[in-house]
Amino acid sequence: MTEDQARNRYFAMVFAQMIAVAGAVFDLVDWEVPVQSAAEIIARFALSPDEYLEAKNRVDEIVLRYRIDVVAEQYVQLFAAERNSERIGRREI
Repeated sequence: MTEDQARNRYFAMVFAQMIAVAGAVFDLVDWEVPVQSAAEIIARFALSPDEYLEAKNRVDEIVLRYRIDVVAEQYVQLFAAERNSERIGRREI
């Protein structure tokens, strides 16, 4: 894999993870779960099995962004791809 391919693969993966949610997201209110919001989310999933299954099916993919071994491996791949590049740490003038 070339360095450009490695970089593009990494950024594509990061972007895909940024827009995908496995479940639902809500804001805490004074560091507490807002019961009404949580209840609405649960009801929405209960009334829409397709929406629930779509979110559930993303769990295995999205959980990887929180595993330190996966994140560390991504950084190792980036550093390895750039190791022989003259662009790291140098400005092009």
